[in-house]
Amino acid sequence: MDWRRNNIDSMTIANLLGHESLQTTSVYLHADIELKKRELDRLGKIDPRYSRFSPDEKLLGFLDGL
Repeated sequence: MDWRRNNIDSMTIANLLGHESLQTTSVYLHADIELKKRELDRLGKIDPRYSRFSPDEKLLGFLDGL
């Protein structure tokens, strides 16, 4: 998380995210987007069957009608 790299303290981050406790914030403080990118690159091409879901027009129309 860039905030941690920029030395912003945990309590400030918790307040900015609207968390009631530091325990909730700690989950996000351990997230490292650069590590995630490196690991995804290392894995190589992902099988298209497991790509991000994209709804079709029929589903979108149904949801709009709700």
